[in-house]
Amino acid sequence: MDEEEQIMRKKYQSLKLEDQIFAIILVCAMVMSIALILVNIAIDYPKQANIKWAIALILSGIVLYALLHNRYVQSARIIFFTIVIFLLLPLGWLNSSLSNPFTVAYSFLIMIAIIYFFEGKTQFVFFTAELIVIMFMIFMRYQYPQFFAVIDPKVEMIDVMYQLPLTFIAGAFMLKAFAKSYRYALDELGKQKQALTYLTLHDELTTIYNRRYVFREIEKMRMQKKNKLLIGMVDLDNFKQVNDSYGHVMGDMLLKKAATTIRDIVGEQGIVGRYGGDEFIIIYNGCSKTKMLELLKRIQHASDQLGSLEAFTSFSGGFVLCHQPCDIEVCLSHADQLLYTSKHQGKNTITYQYTRRDGTKVQKHLVSQSEEINAAVFESEFTV
Repeated sequence: MDEEEQIMRKKYQSLKLEDQIFAIILVCAMVMSIALILVNIAIDYPKQANIKWAIALILSGIVLYALLHNRYVQSARIIFFTIVIFLLLPLGWLNSSLSNPFTVAYSFLIMIAIIYFFEGKTQFVFFTAELIVIMFMIFMRYQYPQFFAVIDPKVEMIDVMYQLPLTFIAGAFMLKAFAKSYRYALDELGKQKQALTYLTLHDELTTIYNRRYVFREIEKMRMQKKNKLLIGMVDLDNFKQVNDSYGHVMGDMLLKKAATTIRDIVGEQGIVGRYGGDEFIIIYNGCSKTKMLELLKRIQHASDQLGSLEAFTSFSGGFVLCHQPCDIEVCLSHADQLLYTSKHQGKNTITYQYTRRDGTKVQKHLVSQSEEINAAVFESEFTV
């Protein structure tokens, strides 16, 4: 028995959320049908009333079986609601007295299920059909009461007393299931929104920020008045040769490693983004000259430590330490010019510029001591 329960539980958990909710409704219908049949027999309720509950029990069991075995699920659902609306609902009205309120309550629960499980034309057809059936049965009830069951008041009182909690419980289960579906939909929407936001602000390959995010942050920085802003451009030397000789897979691996390395060096106080191709942009707000030199030395050290396989490549960079308020676009343009200055210096070089207190602009270079070694390795790798 335990194994069977585990199998059924796994089948239930494998269902889509919508089908799980439908399964809950079917189980509730089966339990209610059995309970109402037993109580009707006990209180000597008219026997014809049990016909609809017997049909509901058998129908729910068959549809539940199809659902758990993933067979004709949509067709079974349509057949289920068709029988409920055109057979069970009219039988429920015919077998209840004029004062019994539960046919309306059951009709309302059916209406909620139709709205939830169907869309478009199917939803409209079922919704309209149920409304027509209800209006017709109300008309019949008052125009031709002789067709409806006459129930002893005491028996009817007992019937109302036990149907009330059952209806409340069934309604609570349905609403709880719908609430679960709603929360799940909200969670999924939130996850999709987060994923979309992440994709719009991050570079897919390197997972660092993309150009859009960096320039959005630059716009925010225009409103800030921190003393100094470091803007830098870094790219990989000889990257085209890497792609041409080792393929884009190696090039992508190198870009990922370079992006991660620079991001780890800059830390959370700064922003690192992929500017395009093999170029990276670095923004560091509130950066002192001392902090700038520390960052640049660490970047250059990382340039020498990219790994034995990537020894033929290195970082070149251009950095500008600006005093705010400043024209950030102009500073970015200067950093880009300094990057190309580094390239002309022989690569594996970082060129930086800052302004002294007297307004004099100072431009200096950090040249790697291992450039000749890297160049030799690069030549040997590519001439083999």
